[in-house]
Amino acid sequence: MTPQVIKIGMLFSPEIVAVPAEADADYSGPVMRDPVLVAKSVDALLAASGTIALEQSRVTTWNTHDTGCSLSSAITAELAKGAPLEGPAGRAQVWLHGAICAADDRAIGGGHGPVHHFHGYWP
Repeated sequence: MTPQVIKIGMLFSPEIVAVPAEADADYSGPVMRDPVLVAKSVDALLAASGTIALEQSRVTTWNTHDTGCSLSSAITAELAKGAPLEGPAGRAQVWLHGAICAADDRAIGGGHGPVHHFHGYWP
């Protein structure tokens, strides 16, 4: 199987994001950079056309474990269907927002719990 998307994970700051962005400037395929930055309600999507802001309302919850990996995985899964970047990113963010909102309905572990990945199928 030939990889369709390269995923680069756990990038902490815009300065660090710039390093692989410069290194893979000659690569012609899609690259997914994991958006693990400081928690906020606006995600910046780095696209060939520039930076695209994806906004959602902020949710007060302790259940935010795995949000960055979940978002980048959802975007990657949508990209694998062949859609342009902006659509999959928007759909993935809407899904993740729902997963965060539904997470308080689950009591899993202690401390910061996971988002509710199956919120659309398993209430």
